[in-house]
Amino acid sequence: MPTSRFAILGRARRKLDRCTGVVYKMSARGIDVETPGPGGFPIRLRVRRRGYRVYLGGWWREFDRDDDALDCIDFGLSTGCRLLVEYRGGTAAAWTVESRDFGMWRPHHRVSRRLVPFWRAKRTAYLQNDVPVLYPGEVTDGAPVLEG
Repeated sequence: MPTSRFAILGRARRKLDRCTGVVYKMSARGIDVETPGPGGFPIRLRVRRRGYRVYLGGWWREFDRDDDALDCIDFGLSTGCRLLVEYRGGTAAAWTVESRDFGMWRPHHRVSRRLVPFWRAKRTAYLQNDVPVLYPGEVTDGAPVLEG
């Protein structure tokens, strides 16, 4: 178990280094993962006074344990997660995380803004990341992945 709550940043960096095509930025308080491809969403991790906050696009959730926050990042990068975004006009108004269960998408937590232009037309969009994760020692294209 890490002794410092900031140890999660090093663990997240090592995890993201194993993901092909992922660009991220580190800061003293968190990590920002850029949108991995078209139709995807960005991911952010913030270390807070008591716990961690993970953002998947505009959706967010608080975690007490660092392992749970890292699992949420893994989930957000995978094809088993998608983000339903509800717009009012050009303004994103609500985000719902969905997971794939037995071939069907099941909605989970929803986050919405308090003030939205409700008089504008409503539309929805689905965003999904598809990042292959390389595990230590996994072979790709005939060459072993070196840990560093």
